[in-house]
Amino acid sequence: MLTNAHHDEKFTLTTDRLLMNNDYLQVYGSQLLNGELYPIENAKTVDQRRDSLGLESLEEYLEYF
Repeated sequence: MLTNAHHDEKFTLTTDRLLMNNDYLQVYGSQLLNGELYPIENAKTVDQRRDSLGLESLEEYLEYF
C-alpha cells in the first residue's frame, strides 16, 4: 500500500515528466535532463510547492544526484 508521501512523490514525478515531455516547464523540480535540472516554472516558489506536499526542499532533493 502506498502512503501519502509515496503518492505525493509519484504525483510530482509524473506531473513534471508529463510537462517536460510536452515542452512545458516543470513545477516541482523532479526532472533532470542530461545531468542538468530541467527548467522550473516560478523557480522562486518551488520549495513552497514541494513543502505543501510534504517533500524535501529542492536543494536537499538534488543532493541525491
